[in-house]
Order: sequence, then structure tokens, then C-alpha cells
Amino acid sequence: MLQAFLRRARLRRRLARTAAVICLPVEATWIERRAVVAAAEALKPRCAVQLVDEPVAAAAGAGFDLAAGSGAFIVDIGGGTTEAAVLAGGHVVRTRTLRLGGNVMDDAITRAVKNEYGLLIGRNAARNLKMTLGLADGHITDAETVGVDAARRVPRVERVSARLVANAIEPTVSAITSAVAEMLSDIPPNLAEEVVRGKIRLAGGGALLPGLAWRIEATADIPVVIVDEPLRCVIRGAALILEQGGISPEIAAA
Repeated sequence: MLQAFLRRARLRRRLARTAAVICLPVEATWIERRAVVAAAEALKPRCAVQLVDEPVAAAAGAGFDLAAGSGAFIVDIGGGTTEAAVLAGGHVVRTRTLRLGGNVMDDAITRAVKNEYGLLIGRNAARNLKMTLGLADGHITDAETVGVDAARRVPRVERVSARLVANAIEPTVSAITSAVAEMLSDIPPNLAEEVVRGKIRLAGGGALLPGLAWRIEATADIPVVIVDEPLRCVIRGAALILEQGGISPEIAAA
């Protein structure tokens, strides 16, 4: 994967060291962090690598000024993990990582459709149902999907109810909203005002789940907004950090 990224970057040979920013989950261990740096340096010996926690990159991509040390609340919902973090500039003050995200929702929808309709669907079909129907709080009551009949083993078209999808993803949604509420109950008083005024920012592909922002806002009683291009928020923030010469040692060590 790193080799593919370096090839796409089309780095030219030069005397100066190449700078790289690599984002990692907050809970990545020291051994995992060293392994990532070693892998990058093995491919590009003169590469100066800076590791950045994903919520920090997401905050930068969402428009927060890391150098100013302002408070921010970021919820990054990816395919395999969800990270909720309270930040002060480039420093993660509080964090909670859940080993679940969009993939768990897709798997739950796949099982629910099989049990209810006797239909085997793929991950893409489950993802389409998830992003079309969401938490069943809209005007769409069902959506069409195509799969394989579990008994006859032939293709079949079926209309899946929004309520079935909402019930399937409810455990994951509840875990995410509970994590946000738990984080808010332990927020440092000096950051509370900045977090409330800055709103809770949702990033990652899961942020686009219909109804999720409203659900978190209702639970947290704090405005929730979806960042621009949530799928690219972390990489956009990493690019900004790279362009600005990385995070200063004072902020990184805060």
C-alpha cells in the first residue's frame, strides 16, 4: 500500500529529505507506530515521517486552526472503526475508539435481509440500502435490492423495508451515540464553551448515514454538522498539515 502511494506521488530524486504525514488511530500502540515509520523509511530512506492522530487530521480538514489551540469535538466514522475525540489544537485531550463502523452495519443488514426475506445480498447492496434508507426517519419506506434467493439459488428482486434496515444498524448507532454522550460527560470545563460553539463535527463515510447527525444531536443536545466532503476530511487535513510543515513539536507534545 505504501509503495502504491509513493508511486502515485511521483517523487523525484532530490537532495532534500522528502516529508510525509501518516495518520493513525489514537489507540495505535508504540510498536505499531514504529512499524509504520520503519515501513515508510524502508521504501524511501530519506523520508522524514511524522505520525498524526486521525482525529487531529480530521480537525484540520474540518477547518479548525490547530496552531490556535482551539477546542474541537470530532467523530470520525470509518468502515472498521469509529473515533470520537475532544481536541485542544493538535493535542487529543479525550478519546474513545470503537472497533465498529460502516462494515458492521453492512454485515448486520446482510443478515437481516437473509433472515427476513430469504435473500442473499452482497456488501455493495447492503451499503446501498444503508445509505438510501438510513435510520428510517425520512419519507422513503422501502428500497429495491437484488440478490440470490437462498432456497432456489436464483437471482431475485426484493423491496426491503426501511424499518428492517434501521433495526439492523441500531446497535451500532446506539454504540456511537453512547460513546459521544460518555465523552461529553467527561469534557474539561475549559474546553466546554469552544466545543459547544464549534459544534460536533462528523467525518468519515459513516457521517453520510441518513439520520445519524440528528440522532447524535438529539442525544448530545449540542449542534452536529457534517464536514464538507467527509470521506476526504482526514486526508485533506493531513495534506494541510504537510503543506504547513507538520505539527510543531510544542503542539505535538502538548
